[in-house]
Amino acid sequence: MLYRELVDIYEKLTSTSSKLEKRNILSDFLLVVPDEILPFITGLLAGYVFPKWTEKELGIGPKLLLKVVSKITGITEKKVEELVYSSGDFGEGIERAIEQKKQQTFFDANIEITYLMDLFEKVSSYSGKGSQDKKIKYLSKLFSAASPIEARYLSRIILEQMRTGAAEGIILDAISKFSDIPRKDVEKAYLLTNDLGLIALYSRRGIGELSKLNVTVGRPLKPMLAQIAGSIDLALKDIDEPEMEVKYDGARIQVHKSGEI
Repeated sequence: MLYRELVDIYEKLTSTSSKLEKRNILSDFLLVVPDEILPFITGLLAGYVFPKWTEKELGIGPKLLLKVVSKITGITEKKVEELVYSSGDFGEGIERAIEQKKQQTFFDANIEITYLMDLFEKVSSYSGKGSQDKKIKYLSKLFSAASPIEARYLSRIILEQMRTGAAEGIILDAISKFSDIPRKDVEKAYLLTNDLGLIALYSRRGIGELSKLNVTVGRPLKPMLAQIAGSIDLALKDIDEPEMEVKYDGARIQVHKSGEI
């Protein structure tokens, strides 16, 4: 699958404010994504490269991206920064910079999703002395191959600033729709695993496989927050008898231990 296909979905999501339309767009798309890239694609749709439970990260900030774009376009970093500032959006500023690139020897290439997966894994593995130069090297190759609009969304996903309105709740709705599994079962599995990509993959296999997912030691659970009710009377209708507990302010922590306590 090509990255430009995902960009088309980003554009469709951005063009509508309807949550129902966003759900349908996501559901139709996820239905045809191959298994081997489904978890990765689901994460990119949600606005991040790696699952939220992992400590893995790209380690790329706005300044490094400015260096990359300046390098491949021949435009000064200051000029690229001005384009970003005048656009009011980092991704759109980078898109405009790519459109103005001076070195016309570059050409748009077909960016495969699998190539993007491998590149992000490599970039995330670099740390310490010389890591920034290595990251610039790989990102320069990526952005040199990208069309202006692809560069816009690459910038946004790298900085985790997607702005498509595809919130986790809408993605869970989409997974429920394409898999024909009740929303509550999809959400429960997500709360236990804290991994949207994993949920998308197992939902495709049916509710039997999805129900096998459980807590994994070392992987934080998604906080199971209280549901909002329209009134006290409506809330009391949903439970057998009311329960209350004292709530203390403080930090929420999870302690995981494998084996007996």
